[in-house]
Amino acid sequence: MSKVKTLLLYLLLTVTYAQEQEQSFSAGSDPKAEQKAFYRACTSPDQVSAEVRYTMNLMKNYFDTIDCYWDWENLYHEKELGWADDKNIVDISPFAGLDNLESLYLYNNNINDITPLAGLINLKELKLRQNQIINLQPLSELIHLEYLSLSSNKITDISPLRKLKNLKTLYLHDNQIKDVTPLRGLKQLENLTLWDNPIDKTHCPIGSEVPKELDSFCREWREEDQNP
Repeated sequence: MSKVKTLLLYLLLTVTYAQEQEQSFSAGSDPKAEQKAFYRACTSPDQVSAEVRYTMNLMKNYFDTIDCYWDWENLYHEKELGWADDKNIVDISPFAGLDNLESLYLYNNNINDITPLAGLINLKELKLRQNQIINLQPLSELIHLEYLSLSSNKITDISPLRKLKNLKTLYLHDNQIKDVTPLRGLKQLENLTLWDNPIDKTHCPIGSEVPKELDSFCREWREEDQNP
């Protein structure tokens, strides 16, 4: 069989399979809600915002496929994804439902809403520095996180991080944080940055029950206050 015929046969089979998948979507095969949303945005880009469309295009171009179903399948089984230093990513809703992700890099963009990350419970490494993030609540259940970079954002409240007991590296410098007591129970911390924050020294704990990195920072912080 010639290469041309082989290619045509491949394209025909791919299109046929895609049509079957589209029919199964509408026939009640009940894929997860995030998969449905991804598929709708992928097949009907004019029905979503320009910000979602931009993110979708980046994700679709990550794989050399011609079908939205396979775009989702490929993305869903990835353990590591990243679009860092793009500076134009605003809406990350297409990432919702990518449950197999263990590492995600989206630093130096223009993201403010990280709600779509709330269900990515297998994440171990998350880099979100240099964005526009304020609310960390969506991260509160990502208990497998070991590395979290949130520096250079607009964060004021870090209480959602108190349950992330597996954190070993946490970068929070250059934010608007005043109270760092939510970190006192993160006993696995090995690397911590907190500089360039308006931390209230009465909310900067020290002592044997505090992670060593936090204790060290707060002691130095208090000494600076006593010796201007």
